[in-house]
Amino acid sequence: MRTLRKRVIIHSVFCALLGLPATTSAIAGSVGSASASPSSVPAGVATIITITSAIADAALIPGSVQLQSLDGNGNVVALVGLLHDDGLNGDAAAGDGIFTIQTPVLKNASGTVTFRVTAGFRGSLTRGFSAPVTVKVTDSKSAVILSPGATHIICENQTRS
Repeated sequence: MRTLRKRVIIHSVFCALLGLPATTSAIAGSVGSASASPSSVPAGVATIITITSAIADAALIPGSVQLQSLDGNGNVVALVGLLHDDGLNGDAAAGDGIFTIQTPVLKNASGTVTFRVTAGFRGSLTRGFSAPVTVKVTDSKSAVILSPGATHIICENQTRS
């Protein structure tokens, strides 16, 4: 019994030193599902995509909502940037709980690019995460190149018979 009481006191002192409430949870708040638009982009062409995520948790720390890029194993490879809910930077309406980021995607080969949204919450020691969202990168089968003064069109990546 004394050991349990000691642990509670140590926990309370530790939380006070860190400026956290003694009821701090290790469980993160809830990040809504993320979506990407467009969900498919052509290979070799820098394309702006818009990623949104609805977050209604009142404990959300608004400036902590981030977009992460993931590798094929789900490991974070880059912090892409901050999502906004201020009506700016691609966000449709300020304060509606839908966080938005616009970012370019450029991949020279077909495949997928995977992202997830993460956020911090008051009273939680860990961040919350959305489910991964993927953007499909497709091969461009007919890229048209026009040069100034061109007299004909050159089509790349077409099969010749």
